[in-house]
Amino acid sequence: MPKILQLSVLDTVMHPRIYYKYGLSFADLGFEVKIVGEKKHEIHVSQEKVELMGLPSVAPTAFARLKRQIQLWKIAWQDKPSILMIHAIELTFFAFLYKILRPKTYVIYDVFEDYEKNIFFNPMLSHLTKKVISLMLRPLERFFAKYFDAVCYAENCYDNILDILPEKKYVFLNKFSEKMLDDNLILSLPNTSYMLYTGTLEENWGILQTIDVWIGLNQIEPLHLVIAGFTYDTQMIANIHQKVNASGLAHLFTLYGGNQYVPYSQIVHLIQHCKFGTGLYIPTPSIVGKIPTKFFEYMSLGKPLVFTDEPYWNELNEKWNFGISINENISYSTLLSKINMFKPSLQKEEANWNGYLPTLRKLTNHV
Repeated sequence: MPKILQLSVLDTVMHPRIYYKYGLSFADLGFEVKIVGEKKHEIHVSQEKVELMGLPSVAPTAFARLKRQIQLWKIAWQDKPSILMIHAIELTFFAFLYKILRPKTYVIYDVFEDYEKNIFFNPMLSHLTKKVISLMLRPLERFFAKYFDAVCYAENCYDNILDILPEKKYVFLNKFSEKMLDDNLILSLPNTSYMLYTGTLEENWGILQTIDVWIGLNQIEPLHLVIAGFTYDTQMIANIHQKVNASGLAHLFTLYGGNQYVPYSQIVHLIQHCKFGTGLYIPTPSIVGKIPTKFFEYMSLGKPLVFTDEPYWNELNEKWNFGISINENISYSTLLSKINMFKPSLQKEEANWNGYLPTLRKLTNHV
């Protein structure tokens, strides 16, 4: 049975794209699958189909990342996979070298971020460091990627990032997989209706805007706010608590995570039971023109998503009907009315990862 080895540096071994989408799909196609990543939390789901190798978390520093890459190299060299799939830009040199030394290995590079732009939103680095890394990233990425057998993009707009032959390109949007649902999960939920924020606790992701909307809606009727996400930025966690406490609504607030990673199965569980969620992203170059994973999650689970008024997202909403677009001119009473009247999309197949199985079969049929 051919073996697929999936590698990441800082991502959890149970990352939704890496494990639930690729990993379990490859296993369904008959491959022996092994995923190596960080063990950020206890593994609660059945994993007979996929071997999960969780490594201790490391600090997001250059030295720690280099040590982790050496560790991953030893694992890959010993395992001798038929297919090597990397999920981080810093593994491109690693994969290039591996391909040179073992040319029969089928190498796949999964591009699920525009690293050149996203690096500027890393709170751990100085602006000068971000600038230098950004200038170096794209040329190196393009050079190494030419030697890979396939490149998978998480966004249609990534198509021109790398100079890759058309037959090597694949697009797998971050659609929702039903394998993410865990009916056995027990999670303490608010005993009242709640709005939900999930994802990185970062201003550009709309965390502070979400709190503002929550405060405004509470002028009309009581509404609980649940935030589930992680950040390395301890000041952001402090800012969240300060803003909530100043509102006088702390009794209607719950935070999951903060400085701890929240398992994705819990994120999905929270979405299933919420009144609505938020995707109030600030339209920066790192997000404009892309389709946030939340759009597919809420569309699949039939919950309304309140999102930023942005032309491309409005166009998608016209087609898929996943939520309510807002700007500063909307009143809270109007917003609440729209939320209450929202009817879920009937086009859930548009958001379903299973539709990619034939393409995944094509991706791997060279082995």
